[in-house]
Amino acid sequence: MTDISPLSPSVLLADDEPLLLEALEDELKSLWPEVDVVSRSQSGTQAIREIQTRKIDIAFLDIQMPGANGLEVVQTIVEDWPEVSDPEYYPLPLFVFVTAFTEHAIEAFELAAVDYVVKPVTAKRMVDTVERLKLQMGSRVLAQAPEAINDKIVKLLTTTSEEPGEKIQTIRATVGDQVYLIPVEDVILFEASDKYIEVHTANRSVVIRESLRALLPQLDDATFTQIHRKSIVNLKWVEAATKDPDGKVRLELNNSERRPIVSRLYRHLFQGR
Repeated sequence: MTDISPLSPSVLLADDEPLLLEALEDELKSLWPEVDVVSRSQSGTQAIREIQTRKIDIAFLDIQMPGANGLEVVQTIVEDWPEVSDPEYYPLPLFVFVTAFTEHAIEAFELAAVDYVVKPVTAKRMVDTVERLKLQMGSRVLAQAPEAINDKIVKLLTTTSEEPGEKIQTIRATVGDQVYLIPVEDVILFEASDKYIEVHTANRSVVIRESLRALLPQLDDATFTQIHRKSIVNLKWVEAATKDPDGKVRLELNNSERRPIVSRLYRHLFQGR
């Protein structure tokens, strides 16, 4: 495992506005000259790729970015992060949200992020952020594992999801000249694919144009639960959860050959008592 210095961390900055990205870097370096800004991303997609391929200690993320917003970046990173036993394991980055939007600031600060900085970023405000980061870097090096923040991120993502709407009873799916009306209770699994969702039942699989983020609040949360950023499962069809030799947790589903992966964010839902 690579040694980490809490005093000279590698940093990623992500913001879709180049001038604000430059200003953030200038403020950060003026207060903490030892930091090494190794990546400047202008989209959430780029930020995900950079964090997954580089050893990043601290990530400053704008909330609203093209490709994926800051919260989605965090979700993706945590879900795909190597296990502690993996030779490629590296401690999860510390996250700081930097945004012009004040909604969800309390949840972000208390539940997931080291800090939540509202634009325009001032030197006075950044002093507090740098102090928090220096303290957290020390404990991060000692703790080594990312699991401690998983539940916090789940709560944050739940808090910031779409507002609950009326629960749907039927899924409408167009296949050629036919429109299938599928009772929701017959759905075993929803899987996201690009801008579509694959709807799997015991008898067929169809595609609807929707996002999981928009669909989830319309489902009965006593029956349906998210198990991955790309999957929602009907708990009534879950037979068992098994761990593969490589450490991945998969679900065994009744009347389906599909074995969806349960990300580490949601594994606690299938732990024995």
